Amino acid sequence: MRFLDAAISREDYDEMIIDLQAERNNLEVRLQRLSEADDGFNKTLATIFLWLRKPMIYSKVRN
Repeated sequence: MRFLDAAISREDYDEMIIDLQAERNNLEVRLQRLSEADDGFNKTLATIFLWLRKPMIYSKVRN
């Protein structure tokens, strides 16, 4: 814990905490948006694969 040897003021410490909390919030928002985008992408892929399977199902029934 050598980094604690250098004293910082309470104001500097509080400012660092506020900055870290803001960064954490930004990362949480970004992660949420990426998760929503991923869910949308997965739904789109599922729809595409469903459409691709339909002709196969009908062609198997006809044969």
